[in-house]
Amino acid sequence: MKTVQTVLFVFLMAGASWWDIRKRIFPDHYVLLLILAALISFDQWKLTGILAAIPFFLTALWIGGIGGGDIKFVAVSGLVLGFGRTFVGVYADEGITGTSTKKRDDFKRLIRDCMAGRIDLIITKLISRFARNTLDCLMYVRKLKEIGVAVYFEKENLNTMDENSEMVLTILSSLAQEESRSISTNVHWGIAKRYEKGEVRVNTNRFLGFTRNEQHDLIPDNEEAITVRRIFRYYYEGNSVGVIKKRMEEEGFETGAGKKQWWASVIDRILDNEKYMGDALLQKTYTVDFLTKKRVKNTGQLNQYYVTDCVDALIPKKIYFKVQEMKAEKKTLGDRSSKQQNQVKGRRKSKYVLSDILVCAECGHYYRRVPWTNRQGEKRYVWRCINRLEHGTEYCKNSPTIDEKKIQREIMQTLGNLSADCSEEEEMLKAKLLDRRAIFYEAYDDDELEHIVEALNERYEYYQKMLSEPAADRKDVARRMRIIEGEIRDITEARQQIAVYRDYRQRSGSFVKNDEVKKRYRDFDDVLVRRLVKRVEVVNQDKCNVVLNSGHTIGVSMEMNT
Repeated sequence: MKTVQTVLFVFLMAGASWWDIRKRIFPDHYVLLLILAALISFDQWKLTGILAAIPFFLTALWIGGIGGGDIKFVAVSGLVLGFGRTFVGVYADEGITGTSTKKRDDFKRLIRDCMAGRIDLIITKLISRFARNTLDCLMYVRKLKEIGVAVYFEKENLNTMDENSEMVLTILSSLAQEESRSISTNVHWGIAKRYEKGEVRVNTNRFLGFTRNEQHDLIPDNEEAITVRRIFRYYYEGNSVGVIKKRMEEEGFETGAGKKQWWASVIDRILDNEKYMGDALLQKTYTVDFLTKKRVKNTGQLNQYYVTDCVDALIPKKIYFKVQEMKAEKKTLGDRSSKQQNQVKGRRKSKYVLSDILVCAECGHYYRRVPWTNRQGEKRYVWRCINRLEHGTEYCKNSPTIDEKKIQREIMQTLGNLSADCSEEEEMLKAKLLDRRAIFYEAYDDDELEHIVEALNERYEYYQKMLSEPAADRKDVARRMRIIEGEIRDITEARQQIAVYRDYRQRSGSFVKNDEVKKRYRDFDDVLVRRLVKRVEVVNQDKCNVVLNSGHTIGVSMEMNT
């Protein structure tokens, strides 16, 4: 036994690691013998480099070796090496930065256990394993020292209970912090150089719609791409972000993080992401502090680089830019005076298309839909200027009350009577012959839609086979199959309508409306109105101006008073 202790002592003095001793000197069946030899009479020794190495050696046996990038701690009650001492456990935050304690859950658990009196000695290999932030390192060491908990750093041979330990600890922890700063600077330099070359770096961990193949190339995730297309389609049809959120939850779609609950801010970021149309804006954000890892929006502090057609597009550029135009218009409407903001807020949440376009020419405020009951008790809906409705005639004297059916009829008649050479003619015909889905998918190439359907069919067959497996989550698989089946059906029906529309264009040779098409303008169509009409300005009781998205303004004479 003394021979074993002597060999152990010699290797300690030579600076050999305990794992080397374990691997090179002692076979597996001598491990227990070595542990027993190390424990004999160690309770009589003082806390030195020899004594402190033992628990780290024991931990190395349990966790598979010393070293690596993990931040590891060994916590012991008492000195662990003497008789009557108890080993508490290993505290490890794998792959987590040491410059901040924010995400180091096991480190925080270690401190809580120390405060609870379960630990009076912490042994770690390096100061950098404890903390790479000088302030955090000193703060926690002082806090632990106040309650009688020692921290021993093996490589530096430093015990925080020694009188001169804090000065040495300050210097060494500052060096560890500067090492982190140097690494961070080098990483940022490398990233900036890749950006200059146009190399696109994308984290696909929660990036909805994309994944990586075996060669680590960025490729579309055909199943998640359904979610992206659905969000853009709903917004393109005129739905607000709040309405889209509700529909995505009702239809069972999941976020990029796999959550069933959606947030309006998440949908808004998806609509803004240029990568969905195949481009990439690099260096949108940057890190302001290597210690906290806080990232902020780049508003000109660093160069930005725009790379076109660098990833496979999920959304046609035509659709993407139209969505951005719609978002910009809504944002402009939100930048009004405080009196107008309340009614704009209500307007954006409304499901009625007239709430988006009906404007008072006198004061510039929007109209609101309100119920109206005449003397005979008959109830109907009318539209009134919000400014006059809430503040009286002092702010808006002459705005008329508009009957809903009358204004709807006049708008449709105006669209139906447009001359054949109007630039809106093709859009009008398209809106009447195609439904909402077909209008969206008409922006895609035929080959692209064919490829999407083929990929979704393969995915559908995969889930069909999965249903036969005993361990399959049948409810989740059925949900996924339902979404895929719905997307295939939507695209197939849209392609059929698009084929009819293109055939009609080819046969007619022009877009002059026939009687059949004219009949379709009799009923109010909110999809058509959203696509063609920018706003309707109510001038007075006898006149309003219909402003089209093309810039044309059409005067309409009518009696609006009720």
